[in-house]
Amino acid sequence: MKPNTIQIFEHQKLKVNQFDCFTHNHFDLLVIYNEKNKNKYFVVGDKNIVFNEYVGVIQVAGTTIEILPKADRENDKAKWQSILLNMLKECRQIETESISTANLKLKSNSLLDLYFELFIKEVEYLIHTGLVKKYRKKSENLNLLKGQLNISKQITKNLIHKELFFTNYNVYDNNHILHKIIYKTLNVIDKINNSSYLKDRLNRLLLDFPQLEDLKVNDKTFESIKLDRKTNHYENAINIAKLILLNYSPDIISGRDNVLAILFNMNDLWEQFVLNKIKKYAIKNNIKVFGQPAKQFWNYRLLKPDILLFKDNEKFIIDTKWKNIKNKDVSVNDLRQIFAYNEFWNAKKGMLLYPDINNLSDFEGEFKNKENNHFCKVGFIKVEQNNDRFAETIINKII
Repeated sequence: MKPNTIQIFEHQKLKVNQFDCFTHNHFDLLVIYNEKNKNKYFVVGDKNIVFNEYVGVIQVAGTTIEILPKADRENDKAKWQSILLNMLKECRQIETESISTANLKLKSNSLLDLYFELFIKEVEYLIHTGLVKKYRKKSENLNLLKGQLNISKQITKNLIHKELFFTNYNVYDNNHILHKIIYKTLNVIDKINNSSYLKDRLNRLLLDFPQLEDLKVNDKTFESIKLDRKTNHYENAINIAKLILLNYSPDIISGRDNVLAILFNMNDLWEQFVLNKIKKYAIKNNIKVFGQPAKQFWNYRLLKPDILLFKDNEKFIIDTKWKNIKNKDVSVNDLRQIFAYNEFWNAKKGMLLYPDINNLSDFEGEFKNKENNHFCKVGFIKVEQNNDRFAETIINKII
């Protein structure tokens, strides 16, 4: 890893000066960032932070902190970085088909480098295929009549200058929202990128790409974008740009201590990973799968199990939990939750699915409900078992 890159596992503590590249300044900036986000990413201690269930990458004042998931007793960071990449890919949070594994190992030293490289590759592709032009409206005071005369502006602006025409007309060029977003993202990456390999490619893109005015972006900016037949190939670039720009906190005062945090809730990631794997298997095996189906159960409150399966007119519930289970000590709250799902969806069988950390065997039990007995299995699966049998193993566990 680079000297200014730190790899750490979820739920671990990072102390000030534990690494040369993590100083009091980095700590203070992360505290401010966490407070802006309602303290959801980590717990602040005395000159230390403890990461919680969020994994991903944070870059702060030139230091990159990669937070990795962990579901075993080993401290193999390369292994868990690979697992995280596979999970992000499966959940469509990252598209890695265009970059070979060898290329990643040689050139991308962190998850952030990977996102930057994927974005740069997408923009290189767009420039190679030709940037799409669009019509846009423009109003301007000219010495010739072009387009449509703006009567109200003509009266207020040109009452004295009769030789001028205030006109509204259409321009066909590259100055539209897609390119403004891409250009803004290129400039953000240029500010915080630490890779000399990416720097050269980035400089070439900034020279080749049209220089556009700055655009303030938020969620609504991306919601307003409608891609069509001419612009569908912009989708990957815009998706990565959205991830970068909406998670970027620029340092307005000094311009040096910027923060970029691309973080994922590990519970949500585990749920989506399992769901996507099962869906692929279910299509071939006549099993219907639904992710987070919702039913109203009290006023406007909803019950939403993670996964609902239908096979041969029988219902099965799967509730995923990213937890370390020891000695078959299952949380009562977890059992109550799967019990409520089974009752509400009239399912005879449900399963709590945990990552296999302590090599525990599956076990099951029957809920003592006289009116409608049903069962809960507690299942464990190796996260690194990321192959075609992953979903089949889960389905067999419950059915």
